[in-house]
Amino acid sequence: MSPIEKLSALYRLVLAYGQTTLELSKYRLIQWGSDTLGKVLSFSLLLFVLASALGMMNLGIAFWLGDYYSSMFTGFFVLAAFYFGLGIIYILFFRKIFSAFVTNYMIKKILKK
Repeated sequence: MSPIEKLSALYRLVLAYGQTTLELSKYRLIQWGSDTLGKVLSFSLLLFVLASALGMMNLGIAFWLGDYYSSMFTGFFVLAAFYFGLGIIYILFFRKIFSAFVTNYMIKKILKK
């Protein structure tokens, strides 16, 4: 076998390897895309259901507090003040912890193969 034939055979092998790698990358991208889309849609549906339930529960609590304090405005104000207090507590104590947790989670997901 001459050196040109060897180079030609090597070229065909490299070309086949490149095409196979490209196909595998395409299938990995399709798998990643479909997996991500499924997770996003599932999480969105769950978030919608939870937001609806929490919204209805908050309205019920606000109306109940309003009835208890004999003023609907007071019920909504008390509930808003409660959530404002929770927001302040989160900002003061839990923001950095939550941010570090999300960052570490994303790094693990990106580096996972």
